[in-house]
Amino acid sequence: MAQNSEQRYLDVMEIYTTPFEIEALELMKKYRVDYMIINEKIKEIYKIKEVSYIKDEKCFKEVFNNVYEILC
Repeated sequence: MAQNSEQRYLDVMEIYTTPFEIEALELMKKYRVDYMIINEKIKEIYKIKEVSYIKDEKCFKEVFNNVYEILC
């Protein structure tokens, strides 16, 4: 169980830090992620300024402030 939780943590970190949309989408699909939160706390935790691929309106739709629906 510990290995699985460690891998999940690393995958979540990769989702937020990778510049590659396809890589992030594959990980989101692996965990059946439907929504993604990107707020100041998340940026602080993962030491990022932005999630560059979130601007792709074909795959991500802001449904609430800082909450994005995954469309792809």
